[in-house]
Amino acid sequence: MNPNEPLDEKSWQFKVIQVTRAHQTVMGSLVCAAMGKNRGHLPAFGSRAHIDKDGMIRALFLDKGGVLHKNYAVMPTRTLSENLTRVAMDAGLDDAQAVEFFTLIRGWIYRDDRAQSNMERDDATGRRM
Repeated sequence: MNPNEPLDEKSWQFKVIQVTRAHQTVMGSLVCAAMGKNRGHLPAFGSRAHIDKDGMIRALFLDKGGVLHKNYAVMPTRTLSENLTRVAMDAGLDDAQAVEFFTLIRGWIYRDDRAQSNMERDDATGRRM
């Protein structure tokens, strides 16, 4: 998807942006960030996000006033999952489109700190002690 090209009004991407109201809601801003459609619109999230060890999605965030918030708490992963399902249903996405949508959002999240084991590791080798 080229972020500089306008979306086809019949595309699932256009439907999702319409349902989430683009930069008027948290989900809309998140969707626009994942699609690379932030150019010049506020509020806006950064081009990537991560999940912290407690399951909170965090990203750079420019609020409506243009103030930058680093490591902004977007929402818990459970909430994102519920919201994505609702958006896919409200936008009328078929199964294949929903998979593309979920994959797009997963691509926006570059790191998941929950995946780290609680078992101690040897720092030199990375192996469990």
